Amino acid sequence: MPDATEEDIKQIEEAVSKADSISTMLEKNMTLQQIAETVTGDDNLMVLLKEIKPKYECNCNKEKFKIGIKSLKQEEIEEIFEKQGKIETVCQFCNKKYEFQKEEIENK
Repeated sequence: MPDATEEDIKQIEEAVSKADSISTMLEKNMTLQQIAETVTGDDNLMVLLKEIKPKYECNCNKEKFKIGIKSLKQEEIEEIFEKQGKIETVCQFCNKKYEFQKEEIENK
């Protein structure tokens, strides 16, 4: 924002601090314009492309979580399997659950 004044910056900083998270605003089905107005504190925005509808898509998958599990110490992995019989992970963004059996995690 090269042309922004100190007042502009302060207004945006205040608006951002009061705004919900982007994922919460998307869950509320807010339009892109509503989100922009919320985070800028400006209800006089110019919309360039009206057909854009924001949506949240998580790119998590089981393989990514498997890589994360394998980054743990082998003793930790074995301890989880001993106590629970499986390893279950949950994506913090979309709440999708992934379950792993010991055979899936063992190095081959």
